[in-house]
Amino acid sequence: MRMQKIYGCLLLGTVATVTVGALAARDRAGAAPAPSATGQAALTAAKTERTPLQEAEDAVRREPKSVSAQHRLAVVLMQVQRETGDEALYGKAEQALLTAKKLDPEDYQTRKLLAWVVAGQHRFDEALALARECVRQNPSDYWNYGVIGDALTETGDYNGALTAVQKMVDLRPGSLSYTRAAEQRRLHGDPEGALELYALALEATGPREDESRAWVQTQMGDVHFQRGNLKAAEDSYSAALKKQPGYYLALAGQAHLRAAQGKLEEAAAIQESLKPMQRPEWMATLGDFYQAMGQRDKAEAQYQAVESYLGARLKDPSADAGHQLAQFLADRGRSPARALELAKEEAANAKDIAACDTLAWALYHGKHYDEAWTAAQKALRLGTRDPKLLYHAGMIALQLPARRSEGTALLRKALALNPAWHPLDAPAAREALRSADSAPAGRSAE
Repeated sequence: MRMQKIYGCLLLGTVATVTVGALAARDRAGAAPAPSATGQAALTAAKTERTPLQEAEDAVRREPKSVSAQHRLAVVLMQVQRETGDEALYGKAEQALLTAKKLDPEDYQTRKLLAWVVAGQHRFDEALALARECVRQNPSDYWNYGVIGDALTETGDYNGALTAVQKMVDLRPGSLSYTRAAEQRRLHGDPEGALELYALALEATGPREDESRAWVQTQMGDVHFQRGNLKAAEDSYSAALKKQPGYYLALAGQAHLRAAQGKLEEAAAIQESLKPMQRPEWMATLGDFYQAMGQRDKAEAQYQAVESYLGARLKDPSADAGHQLAQFLADRGRSPARALELAKEEAANAKDIAACDTLAWALYHGKHYDEAWTAAQKALRLGTRDPKLLYHAGMIALQLPARRSEGTALLRKALALNPAWHPLDAPAAREALRSADSAPAGRSAE
């Protein structure tokens, strides 16, 4: 396929980029959730056949000093993690690779796989160091550029991420590189290009790779939802669930979709089914659904559970709890001082647009509007077409008399993308617009 480069992005045909999805998807999840029903089946031995995980574990027992057996176990554990969402498996995969490293400290494959695993645990500095060492040793191995692109994306070095993903695409056009290119397209304000690349990734994925196909279809659903095409989002999530019944990521997307369709009770029921996984962002989403339904006590119980869960994990660097707690508190205007403290800590270590947005919104709730506007501009610097980012920037601008027109324009843009992207924030955006339209000129909208 003929390659071309567009506005510095990596392109394939209509090229794009990827996200942490294909190799080590970063879902901003906390500590290890329990496996889903589908995932549990993958972990449970069938009486008539051995699962890949059982076979890998048997191989390690038979040959405890085999480096390749440890590699195989780590890879299978990572695949099961993708299928189930059980983040405890990251630690088990890492342990297998550390055992391999003890057996052969100079083994290239061990170092390469270890970079992938630690990236999945959000230890991006370690992942970058390991992957870059692998690139020096073998610059033609496409895999390492994917890990580098993932890590740089998550820490906010988007130019570096584009370069890495472009290199990956150049070396190995395929599902892993296409999906990374797609995410870069989305981040840089080109959801249509992202969808084209995800379609290429789906075409490049084998028909029997059920989880991989479901993952790509779910990403497509998320992009469709973000741009307000609810019918296409429905089709994508349904396709993912048909390919991988009970797939937790598709169910989470479907819950948001039902809320956008005004089916809050159904949205809450789907989200309730995901509670065993104990993912803080999903616990908070369930609280939002309850809040939108007027069930304030149930909403508050969910919110308190999130704070307790994340607060207990703040000292665990692999849990990403600081970022999640800052985002949770800021998004819902809870404990403004604590939210701002955590957001500043996060922004000091990561410059990605999510960290900038969290800081902007925490500053907003702390009534530091000028600083909030500066942070919001950093969150929007890629031109990402995300209603949430636009909503936050718009609400901040409304508090600055000289930027009221920018604020209303940003809110209208958010609502034009998806008028029901969130059951609480979308109505708040409409109410803010009504207040701004009726407020005297020269005064900020309260």
